[in-house]
Amino acid sequence: MVLCRVGSHYQAPRMNDKIPSKAAEPSLPSVSTAISGKYLLDSLLEHVNKDTSAALERLLPKAPTGFMRSISSVTSNATSGSLDIDARTFRALSVPLWEMLGRTRKGWRSYVLRVSCEAVGGQFSNFLDWLALPEILHVGSLIIDDIQDSSEIRRGGKACHLLYGIGPAINVGTFAYFVGRTLIEKSSLNDAKKLALYQEYVSLLREAHIGQGLDIEGLDLTRIGCDANADCIVDAIMDIHRRKSGVVFGSFARMGAILGDGSASQTRALGDYFEDIGTLFQVRDDIMNITGSHGNLPRHCEDLRRGKVTIPVAVALKNLPGQARRVLVRQLLSSSLSPESLVRYLLEAISTTNSIHLCETLIEEGYKSAWGTLQNDECKLSNMENIMLFSRRIVGPRY
Repeated sequence: MVLCRVGSHYQAPRMNDKIPSKAAEPSLPSVSTAISGKYLLDSLLEHVNKDTSAALERLLPKAPTGFMRSISSVTSNATSGSLDIDARTFRALSVPLWEMLGRTRKGWRSYVLRVSCEAVGGQFSNFLDWLALPEILHVGSLIIDDIQDSSEIRRGGKACHLLYGIGPAINVGTFAYFVGRTLIEKSSLNDAKKLALYQEYVSLLREAHIGQGLDIEGLDLTRIGCDANADCIVDAIMDIHRRKSGVVFGSFARMGAILGDGSASQTRALGDYFEDIGTLFQVRDDIMNITGSHGNLPRHCEDLRRGKVTIPVAVALKNLPGQARRVLVRQLLSSSLSPESLVRYLLEAISTTNSIHLCETLIEEGYKSAWGTLQNDECKLSNMENIMLFSRRIVGPRY
């Protein structure tokens, strides 16, 4: 189960793949070192979140005065009274965004940006404003995703569209995709770096939308019942996960390396590694939606209730005998089953095929392969221990 690359494209792991012998086992720390490392990582993430909050306030002001000038290059004469454009755009854009930005966050994508900059020898203190970019893009995607999935809960509170309406939420979610562009425009970086960062910025948005499109389109379940197509189902879901999550992590890693004056080989190695880690993180998320380890009970089995084919379901479908697979496909397609009944059937299939264990193995072997490649690369990176601790945190059994 290796995360294989073919040229510049990516091939999802296959359940029968083996790890190449040259992929070195990660050098896991001792118990005492692991404990101290956990506290070190917690402290780093806490500081990153504080710095991210400050960067977000500089990027998206929390007060209406002068708000329009901070987000737009078009001047306006509507600056007073009930037509005050600052107050109106502030209410329409900043208020809903800050409702979501102000909730508890993990800050992982921002940390990827920072740790990658430092890994190539960069002084990230010179680029603190850039911490806002991963978070505001992520929040924008969450707002849109909640509308598309009809989700009610986000980060412990009501979803944005339930608070402000679907139309305003769509607008503010898509607006969040473009706010970060000002970081590139106003930076003192040379043109070559600006171009490289802009290409990463646009590329991650494009691939994430492709992945979301594939996710919404879903799979043709009528074709999955036959043995010839069963082997492809895990690859199909992994491709979606790579585009929606892996590419995003990889792009932020390359952005960090670009900011830190990393070489082409360093930038490539970090981008490839974090693209794999970001993909495996989404597999972990699929598992935790079933096992209920999120600490967010309303999400427990939410995907199964909607009949969504996540990695555990895909692995179960792949490993069920032909007749049992066809029965499960019919259940997924049935409009007469209650959500509770569908969940029961899916959990039974997941248990029968030992799917959760197979998914855990997929994560572990995928991580070992990615880490081994990064260790064997000759690009001489710093902060390898922090990269390892962070990676284990986000793909591990609990986060």
